Amino acid sequence: MTIQERIQTVPAPESEPLPEVMPLEEMSTKRMIQIELDLMTEEQLMVAFNFIEDFMQTQPLREGATIMEKLRRMPPIDAPPDFSTHWERYLGEEADTESVVAAIAKETQP
Repeated sequence: MTIQERIQTVPAPESEPLPEVMPLEEMSTKRMIQIELDLMTEEQLMVAFNFIEDFMQTQPLREGATIMEKLRRMPPIDAPPDFSTHWERYLGEEADTESVVAAIAKETQP
């Protein structure tokens, strides 16, 4: 079934008119994706969201990515709740701040 056929077969809520049907050549990719998303159930949206999230993890970071964007790429840390305040206890007495910072920086580089 084409996107135009799907748009016409799905009943729209009374408060919202059906999206205008235009030839695919005139639609942007973003608009075509938005129409498909509008037709999905909540469960389908979660599957699509997880797929997009996984896909984005495989893409290179953009130039000038923020520290938060870099941190989101790190795998989860499995550590005790007080690890952030007592990390030296868990890493051993020989651990120092500089070596830990260097190790974290190495892990976060693409």
